[in-house]
Amino acid sequence: MGTEEKQTVKGPDAISEELYAAVAKLGRDREQKIVTASASGEEGLLHYLAYKHDGVYSGVLKDQLGVGSGRMADILRRLEEKELIVRSEDTEDSRRVVVHITELGRERAVSMNQRVLAWYGRLHEYLGEEDSRELIRLLKKLSKFQG
Repeated sequence: MGTEEKQTVKGPDAISEELYAAVAKLGRDREQKIVTASASGEEGLLHYLAYKHDGVYSGVLKDQLGVGSGRMADILRRLEEKELIVRSEDTEDSRRVVVHITELGRERAVSMNQRVLAWYGRLHEYLGEEDSRELIRLLKKLSKFQG
């Protein structure tokens, strides 16, 4: 008489708990936190200025990063203190602030970009082509989820 494995049917609550645990575990990985942080906050702002558009209004950066005015002001202040950006008044409208990346800021953005791409390269190698493409598909679908 062989042993038979019981197959349990997981209900919505059990699957929700499993999703929660999987996402929480992923969020605890130190390197993953660095990669995630690179898309927002100081690193995200530097990346935008270095790779997308330098010399933009602070309001554009706020919208691109999806942060509030207070958070944007804090990010800009910290980056300016570190000499990674410079802020100046718009020549046509002194109420508007234009943000430029410095050479030091550009070097930091390039360094972070290389680190992030290396992490994603390792992820692609670990998952393989098929699973990487499936993950991309699922992440794109997830980005449309409004919960």
